[in-house]
Amino acid sequence: MEQDGDLIPKPSKNRDIHHEDDETIFMIDVFMTAFRDKMVTFPRWLNDLADKENVNCSQLFQTPLKDYLGADDRRGI
Repeated sequence: MEQDGDLIPKPSKNRDIHHEDDETIFMIDVFMTAFRDKMVTFPRWLNDLADKENVNCSQLFQTPLKDYLGADDRRGI
């Protein structure tokens, strides 16, 4: 929805949601900013080592990817 520019509806109030006695309503909180960008997964031990050495993983991953794609910092590909 967000990516398509659709309006994100406001959450419903619990009291406005009809449910049976044996059903439970609960809130799911989603922080969408984390999902807007591509995520990279690597082992925790490697992340811990990078943190210990103050490695900027974002910059480190961007540089070879830009080189591989022939991308320019200002304009992309």
